[in-house]
This record gives sequence, structure tokens and C-alpha cells, in this order.
Amino acid sequence: AILADIKDSKKYIEDKYVSDENGHNIETALKQIKGIVTTLVGYAEGMMSLQRLCWYVYVDPQKVRLLQEILSEGGVYYTGDVTGLFDTSQTSRQLVEKLSKYFDTIDLCLNQSECPKYKYDILYSKPLYDKDKTATTYAIGAPLFILKDGTIISARQEKSCKKTVTFPSYSPDGVPVLDKDGNQVTYDTTKTYCGMIYFDTNGTKGPNQAGVDFFELRFSADGRTQGWVYTGYESLLQILQGKDPIYTKYKKGDKKE
Repeated sequence: AILADIKDSKKYIEDKYVSDENGHNIETALKQIKGIVTTLVGYAEGMMSLQRLCWYVYVDPQKVRLLQEILSEGGVYYTGDVTGLFDTSQTSRQLVEKLSKYFDTIDLCLNQSECPKYKYDILYSKPLYDKDKTATTYAIGAPLFILKDGTIISARQEKSCKKTVTFPSYSPDGVPVLDKDGNQVTYDTTKTYCGMIYFDTNGTKGPNQAGVDFFELRFSADGRTQGWVYTGYESLLQILQGKDPIYTKYKKGDKKE
């Protein structure tokens, strides 16, 4: 079924989508996101190798058009205006409920207490260490929804599409940068995304690592995506271009040598 969906991907480009009363092309954004998830589910479940995907792209010009639609010249995924989807006046729960209606959803989990099994650790795409140089993880949890094929999708709504935030500093190999007193150095930056979508293409099954079976997309107001190398964005772009994923195997608790 997944292979059939990808063969039928022409519809993601040629369909005429409707806009809401404010002109936001919500349908376009949702269907493009669904196209990404479908492709990655096929990859993660081993139902279609990257080489086979490349072959279908090669023999069918429509697949070339699909990839051109997905990737802009700068390697950025573009969906069109998504401010109607990522409405900054809504909550993350409302966003997840909205998204769930456009997929083959079998379960909706809005409160963690209702579905504790769906809160679990995710490895970063490569080790990110704490001040003791111990490899860490992060977690996925409610609100989220589960598809028929086991894919888990979560989302977070931001209150603003642009604001200044403070982030901790890390060295290129994932070690915290500390000041003379042993405190982690921070820096201010301007965040320009309205919301985030996370998806684990094979659910709670392993390896549960960003860049392998877990991915994160951050959406700016105009639909351009952003991402962080540690949460799988670089690997996602590689996969969508028919290349190998980018990640480093490690275990939670590993010590930096």
C-alpha cells in the first residue's frame, strides 16, 4: 500500500487544493506533510529500499517533479502558507486534533495519563552530552496520534512565529560549552517557526533514534521548513533525495571518550 501511495504521488503536485477564508493553503501543507510521512514509513519498515525509491524516481518523471516540489534550491522543504494550520491562537492539543483528521488515525492521545506507553526516550541523531559528558536523550509524548501502520505523530504549537529565545551552547562534537565557573554558556537567537511536527515512522519499536526512524520538522509562516541536525532534519533531507540517512549509533549513558 505504501509503494502504491508513492507511485500515486502525482496527486500531491497536481491536485487543486482549497484555501480557508484567510487564503491559507492548509490542504496543500497537510498533504505534502502526509507525503513525507508516507515515504519515511516505507523506508523505516523496510518495505522499499532507498535504491528502489531512487529507481522509481528515475523511471518516472512524475517522481522527479515530486522531489523538485519537496526540495527547493536551498534544500529546504516548502509547503506554502501554513499559518492557517499553525494558528498561534490554538494549543498544541488543538493542532494535534486538527492534524489527526487528515491521516488514517486509529488512536488519539491528548493527555499523557491516558496513554503512558506513548511517552518514551528518543536518541538524538548523534550523541549530545550533559556537563558530565554523558550521552543524553529526549522524549516524545502527548499530545499525539497513532496511524494504522503504527506511525506516531506529535506536534507543538508555538505562541508566536518569531521571537527571541535562549539556547545552551555545545561544541561541534556535542559537548556543553562551559564558562570559567562551570556553567553552560548560552546564546540568544531569533526563532522563526510557528510550529513543529514530530513523527516516529515505526512507533515505539526501536531504534527510536532521530534521523533513523524519528524526525522533526519546524514550519515557518510561509511553509519553509527548518530543523536541527540533532533531531534528524539533515538526515530527512538526505532520505528524500534518495541518499543514506545521517546518524551515529550510541546508547543513553555512553561516556564521551
